[in-house]
Amino acid sequence: MQFGSQFLTGFMVWYLVFLFSTTLHEAMHSFVSHRGGDATAYSSGTATLNPVPHIQRSPFGMLAVPIVTFILSGGNYLIGWASAPFNPYWAARYPKRSFLMSLAGPLSHLPLIVVSFVCMYIGLHNGYFGPLDPETGMYPIAAGAGGGTVSWALAMFLNVAFRLNIILLIFNILPLPPLDGSEVWYLFIKREEDRLRFRYTANSYAFAGLLLAWYFFPRIYTPVAHFLIYRVLYGLPI
Repeated sequence: MQFGSQFLTGFMVWYLVFLFSTTLHEAMHSFVSHRGGDATAYSSGTATLNPVPHIQRSPFGMLAVPIVTFILSGGNYLIGWASAPFNPYWAARYPKRSFLMSLAGPLSHLPLIVVSFVCMYIGLHNGYFGPLDPETGMYPIAAGAGGGTVSWALAMFLNVAFRLNIILLIFNILPLPPLDGSEVWYLFIKREEDRLRFRYTANSYAFAGLLLAWYFFPRIYTPVAHFLIYRVLYGLPI
């Protein structure tokens, strides 16, 4: 495998987008839980856009896994994770507040999706972006991307910011444990002790939940991304 300048630039772009997006996600969890009366995450220092506390809390998911997956994918993508602590007894007592806390993380990706998409739209209609990427058939490339690393990196940055944040939004909002969307089920459980019991039971099925999420995710992500790129950005039939 060649670790040339383009490969290293690609990693830097992917990792910077991942680092900021994941930090924002967990910071919003921490901030909203603090506002809702649970100071667990706030006290841990994760209610911040400084990535250092998040890396210290989840070094494997924030450092090791992104590096390994980027190398193994040949520079096509990377994955990773972080976490913000919360008090399960607080969550059991206040299911609505806990639901808002869980929703805050995925929804933090919406403005990043909008900003990156608007930048691609403006770039396309002002000559900075050209045709669809011939390799993926989906993502726009810079009109002068072949002219230098900087223009290529800028084009890649917008593409990565757009698709990675759609991935993080859709994947995390799926109502399967241990993902954020699974918090919706606690709204339908009336007794506090039953909500607490259900949480511990659901946690034991976390691996199965991730497998199901991995199965359903592309069936949601692909039509959404295709609609935004083909129909909205390029005005092409899907």
